[in-house]
Amino acid sequence: MLLNIEQLGVIANELTKFEDDLRLSPEQRQILHDLLRRAFEHIEEYKRQNPHLSAEDLVQRVADSRAIVRRRIAHFLNGEQIGKWDAKTAKDHKFLGLKIAA
Repeated sequence: MLLNIEQLGVIANELTKFEDDLRLSPEQRQILHDLLRRAFEHIEEYKRQNPHLSAEDLVQRVADSRAIVRRRIAHFLNGEQIGKWDAKTAKDHKFLGLKIAA
């Protein structure tokens, strides 16, 4: 799926939220960027395939996507970084610019 400039900006903003706090290595940054991009693409594809998607369903899909990213980052972040991710995401009610709480 080709993303437009605005969509790529959403991904960059999400990455920026975590980049400094987590002190990501260049490799970690690239992996996280790729995970966020895939999550965004999956959400966009789901929205495209379900044009009458309810707000509640979208919120659930976004929350599920964030949970998937969380499971995957556990394989390349250290314990301190994961703790910081969890603390930051616990306070954030958006993921990739979309609400995760109704």
